[in-house]
Amino acid sequence: MPLQWNPAWDIGIDIIDSQHRRWLEIFNALERSFLQGESMYDMQLSTFKEMLDYTHLHFDAEEKLMADSGYPAFSSHRRLHKDFDTLIYRHFRSHESGEAMLTSEMLQMMRNWLIAHIQSEDQKIAAFLASEGKAGSQ
Repeated sequence: MPLQWNPAWDIGIDIIDSQHRRWLEIFNALERSFLQGESMYDMQLSTFKEMLDYTHLHFDAEEKLMADSGYPAFSSHRRLHKDFDTLIYRHFRSHESGEAMLTSEMLQMMRNWLIAHIQSEDQKIAAFLASEGKAGSQ
């Protein structure tokens, strides 16, 4: 079942919210290619790479926002990004080399991480920016 955007996940920072929505679109494309089976290996690999690249773009934007605003939990939030990025990269490399195939467990882990991260960690950024009078489109 595709992951549908929930408006409650909006953090009120336009660029971040639009990036989160795009990340969901890429995730859904990856999941669709998985459900179509191993015959979709090239599409899975291409979409997985797109997701990895987009994750870097998004994390860079979010980390710049946190650094520029003086977000006090910047270091710990960035560590969460680095840990997730490392995990995704390892899965991508294993898939790319043929050592491991994309699995439903891997997809579920990505899905759970993204939702939990937006609902918890990214909402904290929004709350901080609001408390500092810096909320809005950024």
